[in-house]
Amino acid sequence: MLDAIAVAEEAGYAVVRGEYEDDVGAVAAPVLDRMGLPLAAVNVVMPSSSVSDAQAAALGEITMRGAAAI
Repeated sequence: MLDAIAVAEEAGYAVVRGEYEDDVGAVAAPVLDRMGLPLAAVNVVMPSSSVSDAQAAALGEITMRGAAAI
């Protein structure tokens, strides 16, 4: 789990696949306050089997930009 947190922190977003339900994944990015502390998150839910790792990374970047714009 600590490894997954480190990866998410480095990327700026987290990707999960099937941890809670089979074939359900998500990409999430934090909404930060002016001090850089998390206030909320922007989340995209996806069918894991339909989204490649590259597509999940692209969704992560888009989600991160969306969270930063809030």
